[in-house]
Amino acid sequence: MKKRFLSILLLLAVAFTFVGCKNNSNADSTTSSEYSLEATIELIEDGESFKKETLDFNEGEKLLDVMKRSLEVEEKDGFITSIDGHTQDEGSKKYWLYTVNGEMAEVGANQFELHDKDEVVFTLEELKSE
Repeated sequence: MKKRFLSILLLLAVAFTFVGCKNNSNADSTTSSEYSLEATIELIEDGESFKKETLDFNEGEKLLDVMKRSLEVEEKDGFITSIDGHTQDEGSKKYWLYTVNGEMAEVGANQFELHDKDEVVFTLEELKSE
């Protein structure tokens, strides 16, 4: 009788383990499929890259919103003033500028709509007077 009880108990434990693993894998796939598109972002200061990563997003999302999910971003009126503690300096005329797929952006990050496979490069650099 005791052997039968232990066998049933062991069988239940194994069954619950498989059910738990199955539910966890479903939760993981739901989380990873929350976003359907991706873009690469690189951060450069004084000519040196200090971060490059892939950001996931959905169609129609703005660059600033996507960045705020995974980076520490400060902004003023839609224009980025600091990324991950790297802050622009108006006194030195050092500002964050960005390109998308090699082209200079013409709007602030709060207005730019990302597209799948975009390559975004933010550069903290001194603006030269002409």
